Amino acid sequence: MDASGNNIHTRKIAEFVSTLTYERIPAEVRERIKLLILDSLGCAIYGAQLEWCRILQESLEALDATRTTSVWGTRLRLSSPHAALINGTQVQGFELDDVHRQGVLHVGAVTLPALIAVTESHADLTGRELLTAAVAGYEIGPRVGKCMGQEHIGQGWHSGATVGVYSAAAGAARALSLSTDETVHALGIAGTQSAGLMAAQYGAMVKRMHAGRAAQSGLYGALLAKNGFTGIVDVFEAPYGGFCTTFSRSQDRFDLDQLSAAIPDLTDSL
Repeated sequence: MDASGNNIHTRKIAEFVSTLTYERIPAEVRERIKLLILDSLGCAIYGAQLEWCRILQESLEALDATRTTSVWGTRLRLSSPHAALINGTQVQGFELDDVHRQGVLHVGAVTLPALIAVTESHADLTGRELLTAAVAGYEIGPRVGKCMGQEHIGQGWHSGATVGVYSAAAGAARALSLSTDETVHALGIAGTQSAGLMAAQYGAMVKRMHAGRAAQSGLYGALLAKNGFTGIVDVFEAPYGGFCTTFSRSQDRFDLDQLSAAIPDLTDSL
């Protein structure tokens, strides 16, 4: 809980995600999100042919019996969690994808794999609903990144993996039409799966998989919450074991107000 004894920031984020409509999104943001989606898909198609992505494709294909969701740039179809893992890895495969510099997050790589997995395997969305869910995901992750500040990555956490779960969960939650309470749980389930070490950038293939793992964790969060599974309701505010206190060295190195500033008009971070 925060100083006021509640989960006000987590809940405000959840309220924004669960109530966002296409009509509330400014026209310029709608156009921008279309370009960002195309950019990420292009990166994924290129990434599909890279060695680390091929290894992942072959490894997960051998495990899956369910094949409902596309692996971008290939003919392969896998279960939705495995497809999200691979597609996120492919978007980040050569690190040419979008980046939110203040939030220190490659947003498309974590948001779109979870969201499109929902559209292919779990919900029938219109184009407008898809764009609305994308905006929800693209908005929330950078806000968490801004809350944590540059020190988060400076102390060795890979923000794409740690922060990225919230973009993925938010987009998937909106696509599944989760209620505010369910979205709180989706965020809390995703948040407890956060992990990622910056040492992965030195000669390892695994850094590319961080985005895919975040997308997969966010997808799990939304799907489980939809079925009544509960998560940490004060995932950001909890003084012991919460996301912010655990992933920061001290309380003066994160700013909870960045999470929910300017609600209900959350459009500045795009």
